[in-house]
Amino acid sequence: MYSTDLDGDMNMDVLSASIGGGKIVWYENTDGQGTFGGDQIIISVNDARSVFSFDVDGDGDMDVLSGFSSSVVWSENLDGNGNFGSYQTISSLAAGVNEVFASDIDGDGDMDVLSSSAWTDGSKIAWYENLHPLAIQDNLQSSFSLYPNPVQETLPRN
Repeated sequence: MYSTDLDGDMNMDVLSASIGGGKIVWYENTDGQGTFGGDQIIISVNDARSVFSFDVDGDGDMDVLSGFSSSVVWSENLDGNGNFGSYQTISSLAAGVNEVFASDIDGDGDMDVLSSSAWTDGSKIAWYENLHPLAIQDNLQSSFSLYPNPVQETLPRN
């Protein structure tokens, strides 16, 4: 679950991933006071696990990052009003993805995508470098340096 303004009305809406329901949905905060409309389906998929929101394509509105089954995908907010296009695959190799997130990992000023997963080939943390809007490169890391690094340690991938 994640909260952000998906329709540009300055009210915090809610995103949800439903494993049993098989969908990624959002709920509009209709009055800014916590009154929510019905679910608006962004994606219907099996094993929906995680959602996050950030402006993937740099057009000024909040897009949706999702994780399900072995996929990490994003859905474009087409008009800034919460109308979403078909999802675009970032990776289909994230076996058992259970979390997606975005952060500027490499300090280059744009948001990169992270996923964590755990299925047949062990636990993984994956970093997908955002080379520029709409071009995310898969970088599976065998270790991550902690930054800032007060402990001078490396986080190994198991």
